[in-house]
Amino acid sequence: MKKRMLMNVSEHEETRIAILEDGLLQELYIERAAASSYVGNIYKATVLNIEPSIQAAFVDLGQHRNGFLHASDIMPGLMDKLFPEAQVDSRKRPDLPIQKLVKRGQEVLVQITKDGIGSKGPSVTTYISLPGR
Repeated sequence: MKKRMLMNVSEHEETRIAILEDGLLQELYIERAAASSYVGNIYKATVLNIEPSIQAAFVDLGQHRNGFLHASDIMPGLMDKLFPEAQVDSRKRPDLPIQKLVKRGQEVLVQITKDGIGSKGPSVTTYISLPGR
């Protein structure tokens, strides 16, 4: 089985990648520079502000907008490491307030799940996913 990858870049506005197996098209990827998305990007972020009223934290991603991290998007295994004295069962999600899950100035590894809209920042999660084949 012979595999080939063909790339075509049109004046840096559009990139097209085709993957051929035995001369037959198997996959086609098209990426436009104007429609860049940050979904799936992983960042080491710092917790800037905690909002107990909405059970969320805002994190600095190093971009011009801050990420939005909801309490339900904090992985239970992370809580075991942060609060070993609490003896939290990592297999189920405890209903802890956001103030007990993260602290201001804490560094967390997050992945963007949804791009920001308008002046709002992107939604992030601590559930990191690296899909692949």
